Amino acid sequence: MTARPASTVFVSLTDAMSNDHDRLDARFDDVRALVEAGDIERAARAFADVRADLIAHIRIEEDILFPALVARLRTLAVPTAVMCREHDQLAVGLDRMADALAHADVAGFAALDRKVCALISAHNLKEERILYPMLDRALTGDETERVIASLAAR
Repeated sequence: MTARPASTVFVSLTDAMSNDHDRLDARFDDVRALVEAGDIERAARAFADVRADLIAHIRIEEDILFPALVARLRTLAVPTAVMCREHDQLAVGLDRMADALAHADVAGFAALDRKVCALISAHNLKEERILYPMLDRALTGDETERVIASLAAR
């Protein structure tokens, strides 16, 4: 799925957060293309940017969305904790990918990329099909607008 332009108006949190997933995926594709072209220096810079952007996305989830969901639907403390553990696993994978690029280890980067990409795909699917729709029902319009604005501000 192609990410929508920044000027797009989103009507739901699911739509906005899913679009952000797509945007991040496209940026990872750009990094892969740079690695495949042998431009490791540019790939490392682009990777640092997308990594920071993904961490910012995760912060929105962990600092705003998941606590709001647990506060309203207390039964979701365990599922959101699982999502946070997956975020931790992603952070470790991203650190290793950055290290591989810093050492111009193309094969190592590619192997890590496959693992991290698989984790991201499975993780995003759970968020997009389960957690985000629950948030759409649980959050007020003002809360949703604030989250969408925080995505646009990055």
